Amino acid sequence: MSHPALASGHVAVVTGAAQGIGLAIVRALAARGLTVAMIDAPARQMSAAVATLPGVSLLPVVVDVAD
Repeated sequence: MSHPALASGHVAVVTGAAQGIGLAIVRALAARGLTVAMIDAPARQMSAAVATLPGVSLLPVVVDVAD
């Protein structure tokens, strides 16, 4: 059974979202119909990641959460 928070129409926040495991999580959540707030620091990597997700509801935010 799927968790109700993972239903289409909800919003998920993913840190480290521009690459690696974070980007894989973004893809999985977007495939379930969620809007995904992508949080990561490198602006170039964020732009490249967003470009690979056409038609997906995203909110990319470039910020360093380590500060």
